[in-house]
Amino acid sequence: MPRSARSRMSTLGSVGITCFAWLLVLSPWTAAEAQITAIKLGVAEHLRLGEWAAVTVELAPQQELSAIARLEVESTDGDGAPAVYDQAPIRDSQNARSLVGWFRLGGTRGEVRVRLKDAGGQVLAEDSTFVAADEGSGPAVLPLTTRLVVVVGLDPAAQPLFAWSRSRADSLRVVFIESFRDLPATAIGLRNLDTLVLAASSPALMAGLDAQRQEVLESWVRGGGRMLFWTSGDAAEEFQAGGRLAAWIPGQLSGFEQLGSTTRLDFLLKAKQPLIPLGQPGFEIGRLQSPVGNVLATQEDIPLVVRRQWGLGQIAYSSLALDREPLLRWEATPRLLDALLNQSRLGEERLNEARPISSVGFQRDLIEQLRAPLETFRNVSLISFTTVALLIGLLLLLVGPADYFLLRSLPGRKMEWTWLTFPLTVLAFSGLAWWLSARSHPVALQFNQLEVVDIDVTSGRQRGTAWTAIYSPQAEAHRVSGNLIRPVSGQVLDEQTSWLALPGGAVGGFFGSNAKPYTHRATATGEDVRVELEGYPFPVRSTRTLLYQWQGESQLSVRSQLRYEAGIGRLVGTFTNPFDFPLRNCRIYYEGWAYVFDQPVEAGDTVDLLTEGRERTIKSILTQRDKASAEGKTQNVPWDPREAKLSRLLEMVMFHDSAGGQSYTGLVNRAHGRLEMSEHLELRQAIVVAELPQPMSQLQIDGQPLDAGADQRFSVVRLCVPVVVGAADEKSGP
Repeated sequence: MPRSARSRMSTLGSVGITCFAWLLVLSPWTAAEAQITAIKLGVAEHLRLGEWAAVTVELAPQQELSAIARLEVESTDGDGAPAVYDQAPIRDSQNARSLVGWFRLGGTRGEVRVRLKDAGGQVLAEDSTFVAADEGSGPAVLPLTTRLVVVVGLDPAAQPLFAWSRSRADSLRVVFIESFRDLPATAIGLRNLDTLVLAASSPALMAGLDAQRQEVLESWVRGGGRMLFWTSGDAAEEFQAGGRLAAWIPGQLSGFEQLGSTTRLDFLLKAKQPLIPLGQPGFEIGRLQSPVGNVLATQEDIPLVVRRQWGLGQIAYSSLALDREPLLRWEATPRLLDALLNQSRLGEERLNEARPISSVGFQRDLIEQLRAPLETFRNVSLISFTTVALLIGLLLLLVGPADYFLLRSLPGRKMEWTWLTFPLTVLAFSGLAWWLSARSHPVALQFNQLEVVDIDVTSGRQRGTAWTAIYSPQAEAHRVSGNLIRPVSGQVLDEQTSWLALPGGAVGGFFGSNAKPYTHRATATGEDVRVELEGYPFPVRSTRTLLYQWQGESQLSVRSQLRYEAGIGRLVGTFTNPFDFPLRNCRIYYEGWAYVFDQPVEAGDTVDLLTEGRERTIKSILTQRDKASAEGKTQNVPWDPREAKLSRLLEMVMFHDSAGGQSYTGLVNRAHGRLEMSEHLELRQAIVVAELPQPMSQLQIDGQPLDAGADQRFSVVRLCVPVVVGAADEKSGP
């Protein structure tokens, strides 16, 4: 090759290498990989399968945050279909290099991909993390039936107080974090949690609770979360009158005083050694005045532990600093923490959770049994295997021996006519198969809907949960959103439409690896998040169940004058229907008792519990004890693992513990544990439970309301109403 040609080739090669190097430097993919430094899922890398969880994206110092307008998180849903969660990222007030979002994880293995985009949709940064729960690496993915408890600010020396939880790792997981900084800066990301335990004994810890984290915590509790906390004299200023956290106290924290005896607490916890030995000086505790809620433990009229309802959630406060001496070394303190996290009253024996699980194919959670009848439609039937086998056998008989003997019996033995009889027979059977298929499957959308609406009268907090199972005769993709058709007076703050999570996680039965992702499109104003689905896939002749959840502030005016009369041992007073529609099958629950009204309570009507309410125990209603046995005696009706009545399944989801919990059904109730309100009955309030004549919400398909094709619709409202209790009141529960 001539020297000039070699020189030109060398020059072209250098130019090509230089251009390729510049392409690598300027490549968006390469830049994206360099800009995201870490992706954290859940709280302290713990999250429950199928529940809303936070995703925290940490960025390199050179990343320009002002250009980032959208955060996308891609994972799989409960059916194995790829799902994208598109949202405006939340800036973390305690970490300028972090952006916070949310998503739901549908499977225990797979990739979670994060993309940061500008306002025009251009990807600015992209990275992923892998979830492989069974390999023991990466984020800890917990089953939906496992309760997640997060403990904030507990000194490592005090963490052995929770050692008892290790033996229950399949049902309860306790995670420790150092400060509020480790909590996600979004309330929807806290829905993974069952309970937050706050060891507020350190002034430095409480100084880290900024306005953003405080708003997040309070929004989460009012929506149905549970919080347990205690404080000390060093850090109590924020909780006293005029402090920014005074609303957390179930009463008024007026200072601290010396406690000289704990005999009552020693008895409740069956302590082997007294907390304060005879002749020893006492210790300092918080002085709680005018306690609100249920006083779980007292000592000479001094409230020690109080649990109250806050919105639709709960706050439990201990006047005892459980991480300080002498409680830090007391052998009964772990039992006290166990009771506060797992029981409605102190001193109760734990329910036996070792009952054998149902063997008919249901998971351990009630939601799995609820799903089966929810996805059953009267107009949709399955052609049995026996029918198919008989038809195939008949077809083989007709095109074989029957065709042969028929043609042979004709004059002249027209055997060549089989070229006509064979296709005619096949066509006839094809038409029969098509007719049977069309007869067993409708040509239009069908749906079932189950709904529960909760309203706390005192705080004005309200929420709704609706399960909608949709049968689609065709393979289609739609835009799906939720909508309130009969809104309660007030304001809806946030609403989310998403897929239904099951304890088993993703099975991937409908979708292959090349399925097109659908999008959870979110619009948000602060903590008010509204989510709808775009391009949601409905496979042909199949059913998908969607979950619509909403929260808001209610301005419903409720006239109620309920009080507990210790002299006669029952609830008395009046209640007025605040709605413009009748309440059917109306019952008022208080502690262990129910007051049943046999006639519908019409709009605006007032009922008197003493003269119109038929008194029964709540457990007898839930276990259907009024049904007589063959011997004519009333007895609890055993739980049917094949129960398909939606109303009965829903009342178990709402008051499972009041029926006996797992000892009665053999199932747990944790997938939708926020809807379980048995414990609220112990918090000095009544719960009005009634059926609604029409649902309050519905789904919209491509902007059109889902009205036609309704098979079953069942809606329940629960009103949390305050009860006036006298000072001499004793427990009324049976």
